[in-house]
Amino acid sequence: MNDVIATFLRSVTSVAPLLIAIATGYVIAKKPWAGESGMAFLSKVSMNYAIPPYLFLTMTRTYHSPADLLFLFYNLRYPVVITVVGFAFAMAAAAAFRIQPPKRGVFINAVTLCNTVLMGLPVVASLYGNEVVPIAMIFYSANTIIFWTAGVWFLRRELPAEPGFNWTVAVRQIFSSRPLMAFCLGVVWVLLGLPMPEFLARTCELAGGAMTPLSMLFIGFVIRFADITAPGKLRNLGFVLLYRYLFVPALTALLCRWLVADATMRKVFFLLCNMPAMAQLPIVAKDVGSDYESASMIAAATTACSMAAVPIYMFLIEYGGILG
Repeated sequence: MNDVIATFLRSVTSVAPLLIAIATGYVIAKKPWAGESGMAFLSKVSMNYAIPPYLFLTMTRTYHSPADLLFLFYNLRYPVVITVVGFAFAMAAAAAFRIQPPKRGVFINAVTLCNTVLMGLPVVASLYGNEVVPIAMIFYSANTIIFWTAGVWFLRRELPAEPGFNWTVAVRQIFSSRPLMAFCLGVVWVLLGLPMPEFLARTCELAGGAMTPLSMLFIGFVIRFADITAPGKLRNLGFVLLYRYLFVPALTALLCRWLVADATMRKVFFLLCNMPAMAQLPIVAKDVGSDYESASMIAAATTACSMAAVPIYMFLIEYGGILG
């Protein structure tokens, strides 16, 4: 029982700062100097100037040699298969729930991809120690690559086709995104064994450190201006919560037991699979012209629900035997 209480307190400690930042954004959104122009500012700065240096620095600080990257790419197959299967089930669920575009792309992303860094890393590190961080970064890398490729594509495909639309243009738009390019630059940097100048590391650290507060403030802004009574919004939010907290744990537990032999890796992957929706989802949805209001409501709601969900997951892992 003491372990369950301690796990609950750790989950609250991880989630509370994010919820406070969301609430702060909600409060200041109505200030004369903020408003919807402030929301647009937060979106652009996060997408173009905070997330890219964060991704670049995370890669170069986590993987120090080509051998480290080999370990990463060798084990990527586990989270990639889990995520691809998750996408397939999410598409079927979206069809069954009759979720219409552009909410469908947001739904698929929200129930498949996870907040690995802001929520996942602190939780698994506090539960299993810092030695599991490289394992968590395997999942994070797969999650990041898939989000900035397939995830963004799912958001874009729900939008009305522009004149002259073709697959070449769509692929070019995905792979020209600054966050994905920063991630790829980090991989190349490690492969080449380049030293990291202190001034560059410090610059990326300062810029990347703004990613979390900017994303949370943006979510608060959007919730403040969103019409939650609009047709379908609360219905879709209910579908997301139902699917994410009932079906996803069962599916990911089965996949982790089937695919992953290492017990520690199995536990870490399962917990990360069941973290909240990605904090960047509302930012990207806004950037591509998708339903960012629904994405913001989902990100906030799943973050809040995680305070109760994480202790339950730990209880099921340690005492319920769901991972074998």
